[in-house]
Amino acid sequence: MSQKIDTTERRIATLMGVVVADAAALALHWLYDGELLAEIAQKGDFVFLEPDAELFKNAAGAYSGFYHPGKSAGDLSHYGNYAKIALASLAATGEPDPADFRDRFAAHFGPGGAYIGYIDHATKGTLANIAAAGDTPPLVSGIDDDQIPGLGAIAAIVVADSTPSTLSARVEPMVRVTSDNDLTVNAAQVGAHVIASLINGSDMTQALEAGAAVADATLAPLLREAMNVPADQLDEAAPKFGRACPVANSVPLSFVILKNAANYADGVRANTRAGGDNCGRSLLVGAALGAHFGLTPPDGIPRDWITQVTGSQKIHDKAARLCGSKAA
Repeated sequence: MSQKIDTTERRIATLMGVVVADAAALALHWLYDGELLAEIAQKGDFVFLEPDAELFKNAAGAYSGFYHPGKSAGDLSHYGNYAKIALASLAATGEPDPADFRDRFAAHFGPGGAYIGYIDHATKGTLANIAAAGDTPPLVSGIDDDQIPGLGAIAAIVVADSTPSTLSARVEPMVRVTSDNDLTVNAAQVGAHVIASLINGSDMTQALEAGAAVADATLAPLLREAMNVPADQLDEAAPKFGRACPVANSVPLSFVILKNAANYADGVRANTRAGGDNCGRSLLVGAALGAHFGLTPPDGIPRDWITQVTGSQKIHDKAARLCGSKAA
């Protein structure tokens, strides 16, 4: 099925895959209570639920907490907004431009910007560094942060140009705009190679191998272990690898989910069901699932899911513009 999808569809689905997966997971974002997650899953479909603080009041897990007051079903988390900024930047420039990305990032998340919602540690630190630098902020504005926000630009970077030989070099300066951390840079390179391999027509196993091949000594053994987890052990994989935000947790768990996904919806449900930083994992999981399964039924991104995403038409228009900036 995946081999019949043309390259343009894969590229657009990569970008839409991120925001759909992010919005689908929002209501269960940062819920670390495994028993409660299982209970919710048993009650019916659990994607695109209305965010509700009541759900978190008695949730177990040291990190469980409701961080999205004021948001509604279909809205994007700060991670989805990272991806939107990167998409806008690449659609305008046609290639990675750290200065453009930095300026758009500061304008969107900073004072007076369009974004209203939770601001994560990496974003706060980056905004502080940019503000402190005055009129001449550096390209490396990010703080030393080992968490998954650093993967926010990878989908747009790969869609603009999926050439494997230059990919790692194109990813690094964009990551360091918001996350000046070597492990985060490597995690983003891993994710970018997975997505690029899928856009270029590889199957999922080949794509995960391509990502693992560029992993450093910290991530490589975790990814190899993750690739051997069978589908019937998905529930055990989340606590095993960790539901939390650091890339040493989120990228291996993403590999488990991707390896075992039967189609786009199945993979997004598995990611949402795993809880913890499921919105963060959407930066890789959603992009890779989109690149692999495309937009076409029955395995591609469900059309009714796309239409539930707030602002989906504008996002799709920018995705189409970026995909038109280079020959497919």
